Amino acid sequence: MGTGAVIAAAAAAKRRRTNAILDAFRLAGATAPERATSTADLGLSGSSELDDLMTKGVIVAGSRGGTWYLSEAAFVEYRDERPARAMRVLSLVLLALTILGAALLIGIMEQQR
Repeated sequence: MGTGAVIAAAAAAKRRRTNAILDAFRLAGATAPERATSTADLGLSGSSELDDLMTKGVIVAGSRGGTWYLSEAAFVEYRDERPARAMRVLSLVLLALTILGAALLIGIMEQQR
């Protein structure tokens, strides 16, 4: 399996784990502060995906200590920001490649003089 395939498989697995976390909150009805539940009750243990969703404000602390709920509005923002972030990274990579190509071209032209 090539490096690109490995990266794609890892990204797909991360997406599946994230979706499983979101589904657990939705199925439990934990989508508002008053309906928040503990991650233990949902069968969720600490994971990087859960930590990331908490850090991004998608999974939010409930009104009772130790409880959490899914903020659908925050999830929509999180979901919609991912493609924009990817486009920014792609743009920077393309810019760097363009600059590198121009530098190489200038170097070749200088050697031919």
